[in-house]
Amino acid sequence: VSFMAFAPADDPEVIVLLAYNTPARSAPGSSIGTTGTYISGGNITGNRCDSYGAGVYVYNKATATISGGNISYNTSVKGAGGGVCLMGGTLNLYGGTISGGTATGVGGNLRLEADNAVFTMYGGVISGGSAPTGGNIQNPKTKAKMYLYGGQILDGDVYCASDLTLGNVTCDSIRCVTDGMKITMTGNANANLSVETNVYLNLNGCRWLFLAPASAVGCAEDSSSNEYTLKLKGRVTPQIYDTMTGAIITPEFRYSQTNTYVVLPLHQYQSVLLRIEDKEAAQMP
Repeated sequence: VSFMAFAPADDPEVIVLLAYNTPARSAPGSSIGTTGTYISGGNITGNRCDSYGAGVYVYNKATATISGGNISYNTSVKGAGGGVCLMGGTLNLYGGTISGGTATGVGGNLRLEADNAVFTMYGGVISGGSAPTGGNIQNPKTKAKMYLYGGQILDGDVYCASDLTLGNVTCDSIRCVTDGMKITMTGNANANLSVETNVYLNLNGCRWLFLAPASAVGCAEDSSSNEYTLKLKGRVTPQIYDTMTGAIITPEFRYSQTNTYVVLPLHQYQSVLLRIEDKEAAQMP
């Protein structure tokens, strides 16, 4: 069964559901294009379409909230987002299950298709999706937003190109693919992160920056060092965390009007882990 949900313009609190037993192959599943659509139970299962969102299709500036029920084993034959596709709009997941979605394109269970797509997960389970990329979730949009505060994402990967917030979520695999993207930790996430480029890790108002040689070291016995100046945007407080000894060191740094310059004497084979607190030091060094 497939549903189309909408709210009448004269009474947005009333939700109208139209049920279709056999939706057209080219049509999305539950098409949600207005605000205030809630799914709290039931099953959306076994749908197939040639486009996007065989199970649920959210578009425009719509908001869909799921607190229960099952969205399972839906297939986008030639598109993306077998379970759910966000063609813009917002999806809030508090409970229920999105599972077994399949897409021959990308995003087996969930696909964020537009820059204004927002996905927030507070609970529930997303599992067992299948697609060439992003079996469970595929988010290739750098301006889309994804907040994973809770719940479980299991038996499939998450592909993320935008900034990402992680709370107390459990996730088997998250691929972070955009240079300079920010990962913000707000809880005790149990997640396996695969970082394919440079990222900022923000922990409780702090960011972390790891610097390492980009190519093989020519001579490890060479003990000479060079002095490098690292320019950081904003007036921040840097600290070096020595991963070998556990020591925390405040490096030499100075402020300009809008930036912070950190002096780092480094050997050619040396890496460094920097904690960057988003505030000025109490005293200038």
